[in-house]
Amino acid sequence: MMIPKPLFRWAGAKTKMRSKYGDDFWPTDSFNRFVEPFFGTGAVSFWIYERFPETEFFVNDKNDAIIDIYKTIKSDADVFIERVEAWQDQYLSKSKPDRKEFYYAERQRHAYDEIETQERSALLFCLLKTSFNGFWQTNQNTNNKFGTPCGLLNEKDKIFDRELIKRFERFSQNAQFFSTDFADMKKHVDDQSFLFLDPPYRDSHTKYTEDGFSDDDQTRMCVMMNGCHDIGASVSMANKYHFDNFFESNLSEAFETITFDVKYTAGRGAVDGEKVAVTECLIRNYGVEKINIFDFSTK
Repeated sequence: MMIPKPLFRWAGAKTKMRSKYGDDFWPTDSFNRFVEPFFGTGAVSFWIYERFPETEFFVNDKNDAIIDIYKTIKSDADVFIERVEAWQDQYLSKSKPDRKEFYYAERQRHAYDEIETQERSALLFCLLKTSFNGFWQTNQNTNNKFGTPCGLLNEKDKIFDRELIKRFERFSQNAQFFSTDFADMKKHVDDQSFLFLDPPYRDSHTKYTEDGFSDDDQTRMCVMMNGCHDIGASVSMANKYHFDNFFESNLSEAFETITFDVKYTAGRGAVDGEKVAVTECLIRNYGVEKINIFDFSTK
């Protein structure tokens, strides 16, 4: 089976954490439903799909523009691809200075013009594929919609992979997509569910929604985790760890904290290659099933 991959770059995506989590990621109990209230680009859902392709997926992201891309691909991937290819042809035919002018004109069109949802989704996908390295930014001068600057504009032959769109389409047939407050996803959790939460990290400077994500939201998330534990679901959450007992004080004793030392590439003003050492955590309410998540060939 050809497994989907994230369709575009996204700051904070979990791909880099897969090898670090290893056995610690997987619940001991079986599950037939995966609920992900902070879907982003879907890297973790794809891990589940790779191992358990028959699982039901209930995924959510407060960023409704991103969810519209996924819904559009699910409903008609071929038309989506045609629209992206038409935009790609225009973009690739231009010189680098003209690409920059074209990018900003299209960003303004996305922000202000009346465009039907499927076309808007294809346009946003193209902007994401040619924007600055995985950052989602909103600006007042883009109507508080997508406002990330352009990227390097060095693409030669293509800006996207058609096959990845088709893989995502196959994945999406077993998925339901939502754009609501994360806590609303609790209604989809039962005792046969695996709930994984990857919220904006504590003290994160990245703002994916207009409201941001405060410590009050982090506390609400812990309440949701406790409630889903009481239902009988397997529950885990990834976050940045500050050694201040914040999560432990808000979660029941059923949860344990596992920490990981990681390095982040610093922000735009950093020297090339500069990295910052931080501690991340995986907090879970289940034991360890000793399975290597990369060894799928024998399962």
